[in-house]
Amino acid sequence: MKNLYLIRHGKSDWNADYEKDQQRPLNTRGRLDAGKIGACLKRASVSPDRVLCSSAIRTRQTLEILKEEAGWRSEVFVENMLYLADPEDVLRLISRQPDKVETLVIVGHQPFTGQVASLFLGGRPIEVPTGCVIGMEFDALTWSDAVSEEGRLLMHLLPRRLG
Repeated sequence: MKNLYLIRHGKSDWNADYEKDQQRPLNTRGRLDAGKIGACLKRASVSPDRVLCSSAIRTRQTLEILKEEAGWRSEVFVENMLYLADPEDVLRLISRQPDKVETLVIVGHQPFTGQVASLFLGGRPIEVPTGCVIGMEFDALTWSDAVSEEGRLLMHLLPRRLG
């Protein structure tokens, strides 16, 4: 059994001082929402074996807050390709994960987060606002098998619904 959680970064600060889009940080709401999501993931006992995170500042900040709130001690790999990834790139990356990894978290961006979730969930559109978490379960024993299967939705967390 494999579990995959796709997490879109929290709301970013368009008014911050940054040169490149990749350097745009979270805003106050983004930090607060990441904390809410982290606490919710902790209550749900989500504990990844491995986390893949985009190299953008806002995704790394989101991840740091999630790790602190949820108490994660997972392996973390910053993946440059997740910054402007298309769904096929993400599927290839997932398929290459070691079989010993049972629970994988990917912290990234739209549109790939919603597109990959949609591919795994029968093609239906998935709402993916900032800070959203989509958790899926697969009967596969390997990640290379999981990417060719339809998953079962475990959770669809939206920060605005957490109060």
